[in-house]
Amino acid sequence: MKRIGLEAQTIFAQIVESVWSDPVVYGSFSRKTVKGKTFLYQEYTVEGKQVQTYLGEATDSLVARMEEWKEHNRALQRLAAMATQGGCLAVDRLTEAVAMRFAECGWFRAGGVLVGSHAFAVIGNVLGAAWSGEAIRTRDVDLATPKRIAIAARPDIGAVIAEMGYTPIPSLNRKIPPSSYALRGRQAKIDIVTPEIGKASVGPTVFPSLGIAAQPLRFLDYLLEDSVETALLGSTAVAVRVPHPARFAFHKLIVAERRHIGERTKGVKDIAQAEAIFGILLEDRPGDIPLAWEAIVRRRWKKQAQPGLGRVNDAMRKAIVGLL
Repeated sequence: MKRIGLEAQTIFAQIVESVWSDPVVYGSFSRKTVKGKTFLYQEYTVEGKQVQTYLGEATDSLVARMEEWKEHNRALQRLAAMATQGGCLAVDRLTEAVAMRFAECGWFRAGGVLVGSHAFAVIGNVLGAAWSGEAIRTRDVDLATPKRIAIAARPDIGAVIAEMGYTPIPSLNRKIPPSSYALRGRQAKIDIVTPEIGKASVGPTVFPSLGIAAQPLRFLDYLLEDSVETALLGSTAVAVRVPHPARFAFHKLIVAERRHIGERTKGVKDIAQAEAIFGILLEDRPGDIPLAWEAIVRRRWKKQAQPGLGRVNDAMRKAIVGLL
C-alpha cells in the first residue's frame, strides 16, 4: 500500500463532487436526419463492436445538453489522468465500461452499490491509499441492488447488459433465472446480488421492472445500509456508490469464515482486504470502527464477526478491540 499524495487526493475529491453534481453520458455522439428531422445518438465501442443508443430528437435543449456532456467528459478525462498520475488507482477498461453503463442508467443514484474487489480498489482512493497485489485482482464486477430500487433513466438493466455483449450464465436448473453474465471470449463477468433477509432463498430474486435477477447473499444488507458516494477512475471518472470502508472491512471478516473449502484463496483475500482498510482507519479515522461494529451488535452478529477478527494480525486485532 502506498499513500496517495495530498494533491491527488484533492483532485479526487473534486472529481467526486463533479460526477455527482450532474449525471454524465459517456462516449461520442452522432446525428441522423430522417425525413427532414434530426435525431441524436450516443455511441460507444464494446470489444470492437459499436453500440448506438437513441437519445431523442435534436431539439435545442437536447443539443445544448449534448454539448454539456462533451465538455464534462473532456474535463473528467483530464482530472482522472491527473489523479491516476498522482497515485490514485484506476480500473481496467471493461470494468469502467460496465460502471459507465450502470451509472448512465441511474443504478448508483437509485441506491445500487458496487461491491467486491473493485469496490475495495475504489475505497482505497476514498481513504487516500493505493493498494497493490492480489487483493485487488479480479475480472468480476459485483453489483448489489437493494430489495427495492427504482431507476428512472433506463430501467431495463437486462437490455443494457445485453448491449454490452454480456450473455446470461445459465444455471443447471433452467427454472432458476440467471444472475450472472459473461462476456464472450473474455474472462469478464457481471454478478448481480441482493440482500438475503429471513429464510434462506432457493434461488435468485427476480426484479421484473429491471429485467434482471439477483443472487441473494446473507449479510449484504449491512453494506447497503451505509454506502458512500464516490467515483471510479479509468480513462475518465464515473459516479459510483461503494460500502462504507469500516463496514466493508467487517463484512470481509464475516464472509471469510463462511467460505467453503474450495474458496480458501478467496478467504485469504478477504482477510487481506480487511487488514488493509483497518490499517488506514486506525491511523486516520479510528472513530469509524466502533460505529461500524455497533451496527453488527444491533444485528446480533458478534458471533459471526469474531472468528474473522481473530485472523487479523495480533497488533491490529488488539487495536481494534481496544476501540470496541
